[in-house]
Amino acid sequence: MSNFPSLLANFRTNLPRRVLEDIKGIPTAKFFGYGLASDAENLVDISYTIQKQHVLSQVADILIEISKHPFPKAGSLILDDDGDLEVSAVSDCFVSLGRHGPCDTALDYFTSMAEQHVDVIADGQEYFQYLRLREAYLCFRTLRDQAGPELAAREKEKPSSFYLKHVNDKGDHLLVDEEYTTTGIIDWQLARTVPACEAFGPSLITASLDNLYSKDAGLTDDDVFLAQQLEVKGRAELAKYMGVDELVRRFMFGLASGLYRSEILGVLGGLLKACGEECIDIESWIAKQ
Repeated sequence: MSNFPSLLANFRTNLPRRVLEDIKGIPTAKFFGYGLASDAENLVDISYTIQKQHVLSQVADILIEISKHPFPKAGSLILDDDGDLEVSAVSDCFVSLGRHGPCDTALDYFTSMAEQHVDVIADGQEYFQYLRLREAYLCFRTLRDQAGPELAAREKEKPSSFYLKHVNDKGDHLLVDEEYTTTGIIDWQLARTVPACEAFGPSLITASLDNLYSKDAGLTDDDVFLAQQLEVKGRAELAKYMGVDELVRRFMFGLASGLYRSEILGVLGGLLKACGEECIDIESWIAKQ
């Protein structure tokens, strides 16, 4: 993270654990292991990769099950007066936007999501505290005008089908036991129904955060592994969404708050690359807009 001193990075994991061990009466989670970047003999990453692949294989099963339950519209889920599920307005889990949706088409969904941000940025209601309004505006304009139509065009096979999506699926929404078998999924409050390319495409759980904050757009090893798992399990059509590129992840990630300008330029460069527009000099591109 940009605002965290590198000097303290090695102590983020170990120090809180030691403090809590010394203070009795505060329940803490069982510590299975940790690794420090400065430790040349750190072996945690090796076992972590095996464990994560085991979890991702189960994520593939979850996605396959979700694919069996389409919805007719895109939006957030609420309960109607009879207690039945109903698709309502689309929500954003990070920013309070106006009411929009539910959406009947993928293009309406992607356009309205980006358009809401464009409007509030233009009014100075979003990102104003970081003095990066121009860059933020260009980011969401690109999402609206380039990324959205491209993603919507991928919905030809399922133009009117939408699927359940956990919009904050960084991995900490999954509960696992000591064998790393998934026992539950939490934090569904802001879940919504989305086009297939978002429901089954690259998401935060398979993302490289370093790449997301840079111009290095592209699939990660975890994206490729999850796509392979979907194909092995007999759902090649879902694997295509996961293995095509990371444009949908760039769309949903948008532009985080609190970034240095160099990071904002990296995010913009990565978005343009994901849209198929290789931009060598992002400063020149901004100046031309």
